[in-house]
Amino acid sequence: MRAPSPRAPLSAAAILALAACGGAPPAAPAPADQPTLRTERLTRTPDEAFTLGVAFETGQGLAADPARAALHYGAACASEHARACNNLGVLLHEGRGVTADPAAAVGRFERACVLGDHEGCFNLALALEEGQGRSADPPAARALFGQACAAGHRDACVNHAVMALAGRGGAKDISAAAASFDRACRLDDLPACYNLGVIARAAGHRDIAHAALAKACAGGVARACEDPPRSPTP
Repeated sequence: MRAPSPRAPLSAAAILALAACGGAPPAAPAPADQPTLRTERLTRTPDEAFTLGVAFETGQGLAADPARAALHYGAACASEHARACNNLGVLLHEGRGVTADPAAAVGRFERACVLGDHEGCFNLALALEEGQGRSADPPAARALFGQACAAGHRDACVNHAVMALAGRGGAKDISAAAASFDRACRLDDLPACYNLGVIARAAGHRDIAHAALAKACAGGVARACEDPPRSPTP
């Protein structure tokens, strides 16, 4: 699944403005020193099938073969391997090794999320926010971003914060936005530190603002080095 879009720091003006507003593919022939796919399907544990899927997807130790990766991810997912379900969803979303099928991808992300894979929850949230493979459902997307954020998924924290700040998928909640930016900042997302700093400064929390902006500035976010932080010149 593609990376989330809101990765750049929001401008100070933008933040303050928001705050002010109330079946399996055919197998390739197996080399002589490798077991056949049929043998692999029958003998490998879900963890082994997942590991083999990663090797075929990335080309680490084996010739890259996304179709075979999808086959092994599918076998592991059928045995409730959460990360395999997510990875199969990515292949289905991108059409790598399999025919692109956004609806099937969402189904795999959903299964991964139910099984406890927070990357799956994040990808499911992206799909529901953007209406890919299923009707757009911003409230569900926002809740899933929050769920993945609570589990330590940095990008989910950023997306949850942006939705909460903009009032997408529910009421505007500046406190929730600040909390999610704070969690992302603690996970070293420097633009999130900048965003947290701007919100905290506007709310009069000078110590929090100073610490967040100092971290962002030290990490190379130039706007965070300004005092007070300003939005860039158009």
